[in-house]
Amino acid sequence: MKSLKLLLVLSVAISFTFCSSSDSLKVIPKDTNVVAVVDFYSLIKKGQLDEITELKIFKGIKKEIKNENKKLSKFLSNLTDDPTLTGLKFTSDIFMFLIDEGDDQKYTAFSMEINDDEKFAEFLENAMKKLDLDCDIKNEENYNYALSTSEAIWGWDEDKLVLLIATNYSSRENLEDTIETIMELDEEDQISENEEFVNFHKNKKDISLWVSSNLMKSSEFDGMYAVLAKEIDYDLEDNYASFFINFDDDNISLKAKFTPNSEIQELMDENDWSNSFNDDLLKNFPNKNNLVGSISINPMAFYNNIEQQDGKEFESFKSDFEEELGFELKELFESFKGNAVFSLYGFENIEYTYMGYGYGFNKNKAKLLETKHTIDNAGTLSSEQKRSLNQGKTIQTPKYPRNFINIKNVLDRGGNVEEAIEQNMAVIWYEGGREYGRYVEETGEEYIPLMGMSMDLNGNKIMKKLVKKMSENNNNNEIKKRGDYYETKFENRYPLFFAFNEEVCFITNDEKSIKKFKDGGYDDSLSNSEMSDNMFYSYLNLDLDDYSKEFEKKMKDGMSRSDEKLFEIWNELAKSVEFKVEDNYSFEMTFNTKESDTNTLNNIITLLDDNYKKLSL
Repeated sequence: MKSLKLLLVLSVAISFTFCSSSDSLKVIPKDTNVVAVVDFYSLIKKGQLDEITELKIFKGIKKEIKNENKKLSKFLSNLTDDPTLTGLKFTSDIFMFLIDEGDDQKYTAFSMEINDDEKFAEFLENAMKKLDLDCDIKNEENYNYALSTSEAIWGWDEDKLVLLIATNYSSRENLEDTIETIMELDEEDQISENEEFVNFHKNKKDISLWVSSNLMKSSEFDGMYAVLAKEIDYDLEDNYASFFINFDDDNISLKAKFTPNSEIQELMDENDWSNSFNDDLLKNFPNKNNLVGSISINPMAFYNNIEQQDGKEFESFKSDFEEELGFELKELFESFKGNAVFSLYGFENIEYTYMGYGYGFNKNKAKLLETKHTIDNAGTLSSEQKRSLNQGKTIQTPKYPRNFINIKNVLDRGGNVEEAIEQNMAVIWYEGGREYGRYVEETGEEYIPLMGMSMDLNGNKIMKKLVKKMSENNNNNEIKKRGDYYETKFENRYPLFFAFNEEVCFITNDEKSIKKFKDGGYDDSLSNSEMSDNMFYSYLNLDLDDYSKEFEKKMKDGMSRSDEKLFEIWNELAKSVEFKVEDNYSFEMTFNTKESDTNTLNNIITLLDDNYKKLSL
């Protein structure tokens, strides 16, 4: 704990002159598979950490240290007043990397640059003394080192510093040998000779991470690597993934990039899923949205890829699909152009009807009477029963509880129940069929999201087949044609509407939106250029001020007081989040923050500091 507080206070040191971090790279071996880079100078500048002594959090930590160890507190105060006493170059990058040369040489390492090696040696001795740790500095011809604990060693020269920490017990014995190896690496054995790493380092951001697929060849993943290599049958070596976190004035971004080897590159080129986005799909949604997602891929490229990869299992699935739906799976993929948009654009209290549990009529368990008896034999019908008969439903007769009737033969001729009663017409009779299940129509009210999905089509032949099949299989949720669109129920209660033409299919739970579909959608419709530029895109509005009071109330229902405090702090900061996949090789996630006069990092630090006492309760 004291070591952590020491490192926190050391971060106040700052110089506003940029310099490179090339010396720190000289201790990183060329075959290293994981390297993280922290742009310390940038973080201090963006977070305004030169003013860290004014923060409530810092003052709290300082007070706690003083209560525990007055000598350590005075030592840290001196460093706060003059950070150059450390001898470190805080304008340099900090590197973290892994060393794995066998079971007895596994280390996590950190490196950075030094301004004054003699000052650092003095600082290290004083710091270890204050922390009640031994520090025996040894001088070699080209470097110095000190074992601070049984599992950690410091090594440094005039330009650079490295901290080596053993990750298992057997590696402790080789700390001194390993520090010698990395402090005296020949130039050709350094990470700067790896072209892929050099490209990564040129594009570094505030916090960056570089990972090589060769990591899987290490002992921890050796078994997994062997299995993957056998199953995939492709060269898995020399593939690289890069991750970059950056704090901008109005957002925090995470970008990732994949750099494949030539064999994987060729495979990915053969399975190119890219597509041209259809902007017309956006017309079906209003401009203001809480959640948006889009996909734009080549459906047949996707289909062919699955067919090639899955073989027999995919053939079995295709056979089952065709047997169930009556057409080939390939026809389904061919019917789509590969673009789709999903949107959640509001919330609304809606009334709905659903089938609750009770006694009702099951035609499959009833006997159809060959003779059509007249309707007067059913007894006196209530208004509700008459309404049900006019709707084509089958009802239990008041006079004979074991019998059921419907007037579909009358309705088919254009008649109705009033006409049938007046003329005492013969109607359809059943014996039996009464059972317990979802037969009772009930009503409810619920606050639900309004949402929809739009996708482009290559004709509507398959859609018509799907609607027909759904109608045949939907015993409880009848699909009703409502002029230009269809209506059914989701989960047996929530309204669901869909419509399609030769080019577009639109599905929604909002009746207002489905009625606009035939007229081409909204005049003030959704517009987002990010969808056109990316294979996948999603957006979520996190600003609670854009939602209704009722939504906010429902969000806070069941929250504890501490949760509510965190929620309020979050709402002061959060605006939205976006996720983008431009191609097969990269993605980006961006957390957008509310407007502020300072960088997002400083905004976060200030917000946490202002609520320091609240968070401590």
